[in-house]
Amino acid sequence: MNKIRYTLPLLFFTLTMCTFQAYSAGNYFSVFSGSGMMHARDTITLNDTISRKTGIELSDTLMLNDTIAISDTIPEAARDEIIEKEAIEEVIDEHVEEKPVPSNWTTGGQTSVTFSQISLSNWTGGGQNSASFSSYFNTFLKYDSPDGRFNWENTLDIGYGLVNQEHRRTVKSDDKFDFSTKVDLEASESWSYSSLINFRTQMAPGYKSPGDTLKISNLMAPAFLNISVGMDHKFDDNISFYISPVAGRVIYVLDSELSERGAFGVEPGETKRYEFGGFIRIRFQATLMENISVNSRLELFSNYLDKPQNLNVNSDTRINMQINDHISANLVLHMIYNEKSKIKLEDGTEIGPRLEIKQVFGLGISYRF
Repeated sequence: MNKIRYTLPLLFFTLTMCTFQAYSAGNYFSVFSGSGMMHARDTITLNDTISRKTGIELSDTLMLNDTIAISDTIPEAARDEIIEKEAIEEVIDEHVEEKPVPSNWTTGGQTSVTFSQISLSNWTGGGQNSASFSSYFNTFLKYDSPDGRFNWENTLDIGYGLVNQEHRRTVKSDDKFDFSTKVDLEASESWSYSSLINFRTQMAPGYKSPGDTLKISNLMAPAFLNISVGMDHKFDDNISFYISPVAGRVIYVLDSELSERGAFGVEPGETKRYEFGGFIRIRFQATLMENISVNSRLELFSNYLDKPQNLNVNSDTRINMQINDHISANLVLHMIYNEKSKIKLEDGTEIGPRLEIKQVFGLGISYRF
């Protein structure tokens, strides 16, 4: 009986020690963010936080970003394996942060709107109530080949303005639609083989003065289509010189009232006139100051078939003064000389061609994109 009394506690103690040794031999983990108790040879998932009571063995599998609290040292081989995996992670991060390849297409532009108004009441100095509105839109789309030898540029300029004076009809003060597309293929460092297509017209009827009822222009009356092939020379980033000994021009007058009068050199009753000659275009673009830029263009056309010594001139200069992000002042100077245009004087007398000048100044809201 005494043997049984001493044997049972001894047996219980022996079983307890065996169980403790078995668990110790298993090198268990206490897993806080995982699924519970884990053995040393189990795979630990990403971002698991574990606490281990013994060293890490070579057969253990650890994942990147594991957070481990260890009560003793890490074997050198296991430590090297962890460092290697961290290095792989850094390489992966560097690859992800790689910048994208820039596009060969560029685009942008500017638009502006200007208003002005005059109101008079019992004003002894005289005058008339008036209001005016003008707007401008410019955009471009350009492609440059990866090797820089080929580029294609498209530009669009649109301008429109209205003036209303007391007791008079509202008339336009500005009306412009000008589209150009140009292709360049590099021939040398500063010269390129080029082809240019330009189309310009206006969008609404035009009158000599607010009281007139006789139209002097209209949509597609006139319209000018110029097609040319030549060479383009870039002196620097600001000045380019384009010359074409082979250029064709078509003048359209698609308003019956104007075509019957033979306006813009088109034979009476006809709607178009063909011309063949030489063409020159000089462009100047520069930033004069931080907030002042200028864009100027001079075009000369000589008709080989009729008085080639008399050049047709189209000059357009725009100075933009950016006051802040949304307020700007613009000065536009447009000059035209057309050999076939007929100018009317104030008394109605019709004379030959003269230099036509238009100047527009505006202060208003602008937006760049």
